[in-house]
This record gives sequence, structure tokens and C-alpha cells, in this order.
Amino acid sequence: MLFRSEKSILRTSFQESARILRYQFLEKTLLSVKGHKIAVGHTADDQAETVLMNLIRGSGLRGLAGIPRIRGSIIRPLLECTRTELELFLKKHNLTHRTDSSNHQNKYLRNRIRHDLLPVLNEFNASVAENLVDLADIVRAEDDWMAEQTQTLFTQLVVVEGVELSILIGKFEAQPLAMKRRLVRQALLHLKGNLRSISSYHAQQILDLFSQAKVGRELSLPENLRVYCGYDRVSFSVLGDSGINCDNDSDIKPEITHL
Repeated sequence: MLFRSEKSILRTSFQESARILRYQFLEKTLLSVKGHKIAVGHTADDQAETVLMNLIRGSGLRGLAGIPRIRGSIIRPLLECTRTELELFLKKHNLTHRTDSSNHQNKYLRNRIRHDLLPVLNEFNASVAENLVDLADIVRAEDDWMAEQTQTLFTQLVVVEGVELSILIGKFEAQPLAMKRRLVRQALLHLKGNLRSISSYHAQQILDLFSQAKVGRELSLPENLRVYCGYDRVSFSVLGDSGINCDNDSDIKPEITHL
């Protein structure tokens, strides 16, 4: 199990840093007790908020799929239960629980969605949260299938050499637009391990680099990502180790639409 350095973590937003440290602690604890799974308490409300948050920020299918029920050693057994249902259960059985004080601070986008946006949407449809959860389930199943197709093609088209990978321009341009977007996403994911700080604007820049290929053209993307156009291929690489530089949860990038 690899854990991110404190230097890298401190370059993230406060909430993102806390999330990373929390999961690192849980993973280390899992190893120390020789356990198999970590159960966390995300609810259906969290799922609905996540789908809306990703939609507002700008997201492709993966973002609309919301929080996965299983990811590695992490499981979320309460994802189909609402927050109200859990609170009633706790009250019925005289069980206490803690509420994070930051949950009431509207400087965070998730909290503004929870306290301001969802109540308004409920006026249009009282089942809006349930519908968002259903949407996430539908999208995740379809996205998982499409991801399998992408991975198969990725292994066929992409040449990986150390910390650099390249894709032949002709073979890339022969793919449908949806697949080209996914191949770009997969290439960036392969290099940096996540897609934080990468927007649809950056993805479109890369697509344009392929379609308007000119030797020597180069893109400098967040976190020292470099995309370079050669004679017959486009190469992706990371220049040095810049860590993660996520924006605060309260920031919304208007240019992001779909990735």
C-alpha cells in the first residue's frame, strides 16, 4: 500500500487534505489489524449530493456515477439508506453519533448543495434524492462497461515507455469521439493516478492537438503534465513531481462541462 507524502497532501484544499489523511489512517489501521475491508458510512443523501456536486462542477459519466459501493478495500454498506433513516435507527436503539461541525459551514460546495439546493429541488419533486441515487446506479453500470472497452483499446493503441506514453495519431483519429475522450482520460489517469485539476477544457485541448497535429506543438497542463506532438504520435509525460493542487471545495470552474 502506497501512501502520499505530507508535502503532497498539504498542497491540496483543506477538505481534500482531511479526506486523504482519513483514508490513509484507515488503510494503515486495516493493515495493522490484518483486516480485509473498511466500512464507511456514506448514505444515499451523500450520493445525491455527490452527483449534484459533480454535475455543477462539470462532469462526464464517471462523475455522475457518484460514490462507488466498493473501491478496493473500501465498502459502503449504508449507501442505500437515507440520513433520516439512520438517525431514526440510532434514536430507536439509544445509540449516539457525532456530527462534524464543518457540515454546517456553507463555505463548502457540498454543504451549500445539502442546505440550499436540495430543499429547493424537493419542492419540484420530493423524490429528487432517490432519483439521483438511481441515476448514479444506471450510469455506473454503463460506464463500467464502457471502461472495459476503453482499457482493451488502450492496451492496443498506447505505447508506454517509462514515465512517458504515446499514441499514434492516425489510429487515435480513427476512433469515435466518445472513445477518443475516454482514451485521453485513461492516458492522464495512467500518468497521474487521478483526474483532479483536469477539466473538459484540458481534454479538448488534447483532442485539438491530435486533430490539428503539427510537429512541435505542446501543451502544459496542471501538475506538470506535458502533451507533445511528434511526427506521427502524441506523447504524454509528467515533468517532475508537483503533487496534487486541488481547488477548494467552494470553487466552481465554469469552463468545465464534460470529461
